[in-house]
Amino acid sequence: MKKRVIFTLMFIVAMLLLNSCGTTEKKEYNSVIEKDKGKDYSTIKGKEVSFKSESGGLTINNKASFDLIVFAGRVDNGNVLGGIVKQGSRSFDLSKVKGIPSKGSILVRATSANRYIKNNYRVEESDVVFTGLVVYDLTNKDDRTELNVYSRVLDIDTTFIYVENTSPYVLELRLDEANGQKLATIKPRSGRKKIWLAPKEDGLKYDFWPTYIYVDPKTNEITPFAAQGYDEIDSDYPDTTGVNILTFSGPRSGKIGYKLGFIRLLNDTKTGLEFRNGKGNILPNQKGIRFTRPGNEGVFELEAASGSRLYSSLDLSTNQRKEIPINPVNIEAGVMYELLVTEVDGMYKYDIKTVGRKSIVEDAQISLFLEN
Repeated sequence: MKKRVIFTLMFIVAMLLLNSCGTTEKKEYNSVIEKDKGKDYSTIKGKEVSFKSESGGLTINNKASFDLIVFAGRVDNGNVLGGIVKQGSRSFDLSKVKGIPSKGSILVRATSANRYIKNNYRVEESDVVFTGLVVYDLTNKDDRTELNVYSRVLDIDTTFIYVENTSPYVLELRLDEANGQKLATIKPRSGRKKIWLAPKEDGLKYDFWPTYIYVDPKTNEITPFAAQGYDEIDSDYPDTTGVNILTFSGPRSGKIGYKLGFIRLLNDTKTGLEFRNGKGNILPNQKGIRFTRPGNEGVFELEAASGSRLYSSLDLSTNQRKEIPINPVNIEAGVMYELLVTEVDGMYKYDIKTVGRKSIVEDAQISLFLEN
């Protein structure tokens, strides 16, 4: 009985510490971690994990039904960025990560807050429920990335799928289409990984579109590519057994292709712009941002999986809700277009032109910080 009372009191204290995280100020950014040398895990000091948003270029929208703890790089590196409450959003300042280069790419990971409490504040790579790619430029105050944690990601040991990325490329697993929701990001040469995922309410399978990412180290330009044809697209239904393993090996030599066309929107006006498709949906750029500020630019991905696609209803919307309809345009896979929007005396004009075709890079790589 005495042991049970002590355990109950410890659990209550843990919950109180977690719930007070949002009001606790940190004196030292990484004081939330006790480094476990030589181990593949880290131990978190739960009372110091902050859930308070900060000024920074990374925003994460937690659409899952549970609180998250976010890490920069592998969890055993001990770089806790902070927490996000369920159904909430917050921003993070990557410049606080010790030793981070001014420009580059990093994988951020998220684990369940409930899970790490149950594990005595210890987290391992197997506890990760979400991983997202951030291509950043800390020297550019306007550079921003927005990631969405998929709403059907689970925090408990129930249904899942097994995925492995045996390719030499970073893999983004997208849902249903070439520019669909990003479910998970998996680093090169990764073994079997559990992705905790709830079944669809309609009982249908998930369709997974493997997309590989190359980032030009000189320009930070993001290029998503795929295998030619539809050979690698796969489907599965999450369950409790994981009998099926989805293995993505990457395009074979000479078989790299594109399923997307790319539009670089240049906003040379005095108002912000939203880029919309024919359904009225506001499109995100490659960094997840659905708004292009005056004087800024963003690259947008348009599906062209069959080689090309005619878009007849694209348009732009200004801050004043003025619509700028775009004439029907044929978007070819692997081609970069430039969409320049200008303003003279309150009148908006646009010009769209082909810039060139993306080159095929057989040895495309990304240098990922903190992935030792």
